Parts: sequence; structure tokens; C-alpha cells
Amino acid sequence: MLQAYELPSIASLIETRSLRTFFQPIVSVRMKRVAGVEALLRGVHPDTGEFISPKDLFDAAIIQEKSHVLDRAAMKLSLTEYARRGLTDQLLFVNVDLDTMQADGRTDELLRHIGALNIAPGSIVIELVENQCEDQDRLHNFVARVREHGVLLAVDDIGAGHSNLERISLIRPDILKIDRSLCSKLGSDRCTEEVFSALVNLGRRIGSLVVAEGIETRAQAMVALERGADLLQGYLILKPQPSESIDLQQAQQATSQLAGHFRQHMTQAINHSKIERRMHNILLDTVLCELAQAEQNAFAGTVAQTVRSHPDIECAYILDQRGQQVTDTIFNAHEAPPTSLMFRPADVGADHSLKEYYHNLLDQEATRYVTAPYVSLASGHMCRTLSAMFRDGTNEKMFVLCVDVKAA
Repeated sequence: MLQAYELPSIASLIETRSLRTFFQPIVSVRMKRVAGVEALLRGVHPDTGEFISPKDLFDAAIIQEKSHVLDRAAMKLSLTEYARRGLTDQLLFVNVDLDTMQADGRTDELLRHIGALNIAPGSIVIELVENQCEDQDRLHNFVARVREHGVLLAVDDIGAGHSNLERISLIRPDILKIDRSLCSKLGSDRCTEEVFSALVNLGRRIGSLVVAEGIETRAQAMVALERGADLLQGYLILKPQPSESIDLQQAQQATSQLAGHFRQHMTQAINHSKIERRMHNILLDTVLCELAQAEQNAFAGTVAQTVRSHPDIECAYILDQRGQQVTDTIFNAHEAPPTSLMFRPADVGADHSLKEYYHNLLDQEATRYVTAPYVSLASGHMCRTLSAMFRDGTNEKMFVLCVDVKAA
């Protein structure tokens, strides 16, 4: 990071044409193609000839009160280089300072410049950082103005800092870009992965594509794709390169390789899922075989015999046809029932009729059902509940066996 006394003159950098546009590809692994490029600004230091980072440039612009000037120059340069390099088959992602765009007719100037370069407005994606522009009326006017010309909108840095999810409902973006601070933990932190999945699901529900930013390892890429990301961006595909030497063929090759790795990854995941389902069915068959010979007053002992000897079972219980619990919650011998006021095993007579593993079993007219992983109120641990319909030994009444197994 440059010190204040080392900061170059923004006006001088513009005057001497010492600003450079770098491009970084954004790719679709599923479609095996480069979908777009993000324009990133660099400066050339007048004394050392080294590149100056965007942060140092814009920090200098703030100190020198040249933010509007720098933003205008960066936008014009990005569009010009995009057109000059013939990249118009790909989307161009450009960062926009909303305060700047509202000043002095800058929105109209942007649209005119797009037209003058014969760039299709639908090829441009304007990235809006979530913490910009507190004036919602100005934001709404800007969004409406560019959108009526066909320009696409993205909300950048989702998941970084104090993310303002309300901004998403105001902008209704075409694209959500999940910040590298989240993506860097994919493959190593389950909680982060669930947050990532929630943001992907949000995108799907509001009609936005999702870009995973800052992807640097294959493991991160595999998890991002498995969790539903539409597009990837990061050093794993290609580092930002100067506009005059950007190598999209290299990015294309990296994308094709990732597609092959993802195919293998999903094949392994599918095989693992098949094995898991098979094990679940074997487990249920084991208990149900014993229960089919037992009467209701013997259910608890029958279930306990299996549960307390099976390491993957956390606990089990039986409901009647109305969803009322008819046995105690029987824990594995290695599991101590919790004593928390929040997490405690249900007692005989507890009503489970609103639980997914009960009402979905009946609604789908299935004989077996497996939930997605969730936090068990019986133990406080992540689990899946396996449920299955069965008749007692007298063959007169229907019951539901519920088995909670540990979820990874």
C-alpha cells in the first residue's frame, strides 16, 4: 500500500495516459465457456513504473478530491479497451460509483459512450457495491435509467462487511457476486458453505445468476459449483491481465479442465449418495423387520436393541398414525441426552404431526422419507431423520418409525 506522500497525482496519471485496464475472465464451467470479463483499473507509477492497485488509486483520488474524475476516466478506458480488443462476445463487468454517476449527467454520458463504440447495452454489466449510495431515490432512478436501455445490473461483494440485503430488493439485480471472503472458505468450513448455498438459493428465487468471486483452488471451485454457482471468477481460472495481452484461450482451457473435474466430482458425489441411501434402507429394514413381529408395548425394547448397538444412529422414536409419540426417545448408548432448555428429547405423547418427516411421508403417500440435514431439537446436533410406515405385530394399526442419524 502506498503512503500518502507517495500517492501520485490523479490528474497527472490521466493527462499522461498512465492508467491501464486489466481484464479478468468470468466463466461458466457448465457451459464450458468464458462468459465475460471484469474491467479492473491499474495505474503506472511515474517514478517506479510499477502498477498501482485500484485501492491505492481510489484512495489517492479521495484525498485529492478527484474521485469523479478518476471514475469517469476508468469507465471510458474500460469501454474503449473492451471494444478495441474485440471482446464484445463476452459480457463486460464494470464497477460504478453511484455518487459519480448521479453527477453532471454522467449516466447519459455513459450511455452515449456505449453507443458511440457500437457496444450492445446488453453486453454491459454494471456492478454496484452494496455499501454505496444511501439515497434510495437516486439509486432507484439510476437503476431505472440504465435498465430501460438494456444494461444489466449486478450487486457486488455479497457477504462482505455489512451486507445490505435490502439493497437487493431495490435493485432486483440480474447478477449477484458473492465476495471472495466467503468463497475462500468453501471446502473447509461447513457454516460458510451453508451461507453460500443460501445466497445461491436467494439468487435463484429472485431470478439472478450467481458469480463466485476469488476462486483460487479446485476444492473451492467444486464446492461452489456443487452448491449451485452459475459463474466463477478467480486466479484458478486466470489472474487479471493487461487488456492488450489478455489470453482468453488460457481461460477457456482452464474452464474445460474444471468441467472435467466437476464431472468426476459429481459422479463421486452421486455414488456416495447412492451408498448413503442404501445404508439408510438397510438400517430401516433392520429395525422394521423386528417391529413387524412386535406389539406396541414391546416397541421401545425392540428399537433400543438396534439403536444402542448402531454407531450412526443418534436416537429413535415411534409415532402413531396421528403423529403422536408412543415411545420414549431412545438414544444410542454412546449419546448422552442433552439437558439444555433449548434441546431436549421429546416425551411420550409429544405431537410430531407438523414435522417434515411425518407430514411429507403422508402427503407423498410414500412408505419412507429422508429429511435434509437439520439441527435436531432432541440433541442439538446436525442430523437427518429417516421415517417409515409400518404395521405392528397384530397387523391392525399403522405406526411411523423415526430414526435420527448423524449428518456430516
